[in-house]
This record gives sequence, structure tokens and C-alpha cells, in this order.
Amino acid sequence: MFGLRAFLLISMWTPVISAVPVQEGVYIEQELVYQNNPQQPAMYGRQRIWMTPGFVRNEMVFDQDESVAIFDFMAKDLILISSKEKQYIRMTFQDYQRIVSMRLTNAKLNERDSRPELQKTKKHKKIGKWNCTKYVFRQRGKISIRVEMWIGENTGIRFDDFIKIMDQLGMQKMLGRLSDYVSELPGYPVELTAEQTIAEQMQKSTIKVVSIEKGPVDPALFKVPEGYKRIQETDLGVDLKPQGDH
Repeated sequence: MFGLRAFLLISMWTPVISAVPVQEGVYIEQELVYQNNPQQPAMYGRQRIWMTPGFVRNEMVFDQDESVAIFDFMAKDLILISSKEKQYIRMTFQDYQRIVSMRLTNAKLNERDSRPELQKTKKHKKIGKWNCTKYVFRQRGKISIRVEMWIGENTGIRFDDFIKIMDQLGMQKMLGRLSDYVSELPGYPVELTAEQTIAEQMQKSTIKVVSIEKGPVDPALFKVPEGYKRIQETDLGVDLKPQGDH
């Protein structure tokens, strides 16, 4: 339900709120490819992200499975929305962090016995309207991670901004120890390919930016649509008790 597992494993990126004035923000649209192992067919999807100083909306679609997550960084609340079923789950950041921590522990991504390194290469190319430089991140140890990134230096946003958001949600370790080095990256990855090997099983994710835009963001994007039913999800592995709507 909700494509929650895919959301926790892949991404990288709420509450019911009262009327909010229009704010300036950032919109990012990305193509996604995810492959659990070379013997299984790849999953193709699309991700759309809206960011303002206090809110983030993340939409992910794989085949016909759509998941929506809205993060309120002032109230520290999260809502996961199922458009297909017209239902939503609401939880605090603290509850969400507990879920992420359990997933990371099960995947052994909390292990720290690795030897990471970030390399800036001499390769450059223009992707769309962005001037890009290739960087390679490697992490060795029980968890093997290799990430190739074409960093667009004229995107107007930085990868580090997203890591700061992930840090508040306890998700930064999903990228291994890359989060320790993103401050050295001068922009945002226009193309990113990550290969991760856990217990001899390889997972591969590819992200390609389609659009990056700045401008006013509709506050309705951060609200639950009318008529959606709030439910309690008992399959998440934690006890999430109703918090009461604002």
C-alpha cells in the first residue's frame, strides 16, 4: 500500500494545513530507473518535487503505482497519500525516523566500517542547459556503493540542500557515506547512477533531471485533497497512534 517501501528504498525526496500564502520555491522533475538485481526487469518512473522554505512535496510514479509524501518542517509532520485509494497516513517526523532507522538497520546501512572517497574527474559535458562535471563516489566495506554524478554547476540549487532535508528525516544514510561529502559538490546532480551491493545483491538506481524551475509554488500542493480518508497503517512495523488534525 502507498508504494511506501519503494519510497523508503529509492529516494532520495505532511500534514493537513490551513491556508498558506504563496511562497517562492523550487520545482524539480526527474526520470527514475530502479533495478533490484540484474536478473530482474528494471522499474521506470518519474519523480516531481516542490520545495519551499517550510514544505516539501514528493511525488513518485512507477508504472501505475503513485505515492505522494508531503513534509511540513515547521510542524515536523509527514503525510503519505494514496491518490488511487483516496486515503492518507499522517505521522510525526519522529515516527518516520523510527521506520527509516529500522529499514537502514535491516539493510545494514548503519554500518560504518567503510572507506569512502569522492573524486572529481576531468570530464565535462553539457546536459540540457546545464554545464556539468563528473564526480565519482566509492564506498567499500560490508556495504559497497558506487555513485557517478554529473553535477550541474548552473542549476541554481545544491545537492547539499537535499541532504540537510534527508538528515532531518533520518534518511541521509540511505546514500551511505556520500552524505559526508556532498558539501564539496558545487551544484545538483543532473544525472546520477548509483550501484549498491548488500550481501552480494546489487541494486542500481538512475536519476535524470528533466526540469528545474524557480518561482511561486501553489500552497494547495501541501494539503490533503478534500474527501480523502485518514487511516492508520499497521503494516509499517511501528505503533503510530492518531495525532489529531490541525
